[in-house]
Amino acid sequence: MKKAKMTFMAILTSFAMAGAGAAIAFVANPAAIVETKADDAAEYDLTKISGFSTWTTAYGDHSLTQASFSPAVATAASLDFKITNKQSKDVGSTYPCIGAKTTDEMECLRFTLGVEGKKISSVSITFVTRYYSTYPSLYLHKGAGIASTAVSSINMSGDAGNEVELSASNINDTIFTVGYNANQNSKNGAVGIKSIVIGLADAEAFGTLDHIRVTSLPNTTYHVGEAYDATGFAVTAYDGENEATANFKDVTASVVQTLENGYLFKDTDVPGFDETVQYTESEKVVETSYHVSVYALAQYRLVTSAPDNWAGNYLIVGENADKDVCAMNGALTNPDVEAGYKVVNPADGIIETGQELQWTIAAYDDGYSIQGKSGKYIGSLTSASNGMLVSAEALKNTISCSAGDSEIVGTNEYKLTFNTLGNRFRYYANGTVQLYKLIESDAADTYAQSFLATLSTGESPVCQYDSSTGAVTTDLAALKAAWASLAEQYDTALTPAEKEQFRLGAASVEGSNIQKALALYDHIASAYGEKLESGSLANFDFMNRGIVSGTLGIGAGVLGGNNTAVVLVALFSAAAIAVAGGILFAKKHKKKAE
Repeated sequence: MKKAKMTFMAILTSFAMAGAGAAIAFVANPAAIVETKADDAAEYDLTKISGFSTWTTAYGDHSLTQASFSPAVATAASLDFKITNKQSKDVGSTYPCIGAKTTDEMECLRFTLGVEGKKISSVSITFVTRYYSTYPSLYLHKGAGIASTAVSSINMSGDAGNEVELSASNINDTIFTVGYNANQNSKNGAVGIKSIVIGLADAEAFGTLDHIRVTSLPNTTYHVGEAYDATGFAVTAYDGENEATANFKDVTASVVQTLENGYLFKDTDVPGFDETVQYTESEKVVETSYHVSVYALAQYRLVTSAPDNWAGNYLIVGENADKDVCAMNGALTNPDVEAGYKVVNPADGIIETGQELQWTIAAYDDGYSIQGKSGKYIGSLTSASNGMLVSAEALKNTISCSAGDSEIVGTNEYKLTFNTLGNRFRYYANGTVQLYKLIESDAADTYAQSFLATLSTGESPVCQYDSSTGAVTTDLAALKAAWASLAEQYDTALTPAEKEQFRLGAASVEGSNIQKALALYDHIASAYGEKLESGSLANFDFMNRGIVSGTLGIGAGVLGGNNTAVVLVALFSAAAIAVAGGILFAKKHKKKAE
């Protein structure tokens, strides 16, 4: 019998007649379409995709009907390749590849179904091992983006050319997303992507509302004075607790939240907040939330000569090929990526910018650690000729400066610099950067003096130091009262931007007043923890530094227990710290109490 050619929409029509749940996919070869039955599994062969550029970081959104796909098929879906490259050898010469140097999951592929009345029930994606020395992990998420927990994951393995399948039968959505993690940042752990097979089911009528979820996030990082942009925000409602089987619908246009498109962020929004999203149907009200990060603007001054102690908060700055001044983004979990920076504009040796670009330098192992706002540390590799190591643990660097040019040298003697070819900061055999140090405000310095005077250096400090015996004693009740008073001063006397100088500052017994105050704060908070909470003081860590009770940092072992605190008072009392600011704070507090 002569076989008739079937269009893609004809296949869908036949599929609908065959019943929901049957598998269908996109077929690369027209001859294969002829052979395909409505209830058979078929696949879209991604090896037939042409037009991938080399080392592209954002390939973009492409419909399956576009000329770069072979053959052209009826518009039914789109593929969005977030991080892709096509290399000239091995698997990369045969398959489109995805990959990047990262120790954190990144979105690499998004598939969106465009068929009315249908939903994706199952997915099977075939990946091909590209390198056999580094094995990345891949994650399958239902919906748009990787914010949700993956419904399935795999780790690549085997020799180059080996095939591994990532699959799930509980998608129940019109979109799925693939996340990628190289698990290292020294080599590109790319994998080939060969095919996608999807199962379709009929979308059923929505029943009784159960819950909602933010299924696509807008931009969630802002500076004070910037306007909220709701682009990309999407909320889905479900009629059952199990999202893999519940019916769903888009309710974005009907939800209520505090943030309106165009809202201008204020000082009081720093460092961020959880935004509540509410939806009502048939008198039932359900809620969910997502987090918005808001950064203060701060000023940083160029370091022109090496200080005695490098501890503090800095911008790390380099210059790109266009002579733009670029500051490395401390908020990135992996800054060793293309465009992991922001262009800034110095004026008379001062840069004003958002504090997400800030790095904290602290003493470590006869050198210094360099930590970004993401919590990750940077350093150079111990053996590779160049590159950047990004770690959850501190890494040693040495720092020097001459005439405004600073050398940050890693453990293999390679130096941090801006790579103008790759548009990213890297450690190389030669190179320099510029360091701009955070300008500490007068009000923040005054509060630091008050903190030190109240606890250790004033005329009547809570912690009494006996220079003849070296003993330091205090009464726990007095310490609790002083801690509550200092918390109130902190809350009322400082702006959000000034509070960030303490929340994110480097603790050092040899640094500025703020750094000394933070060293004392960290130790008292970690030693006494919840014992300091009483009355109106609900959180002993009122500076929100993430202190964990019982976990000591600098000078571990100098704190006592029970009603005696052997703190860092001896170190602080050895220096003549001005207390005028502390006395001023104390007078203001006393007057307010009266």
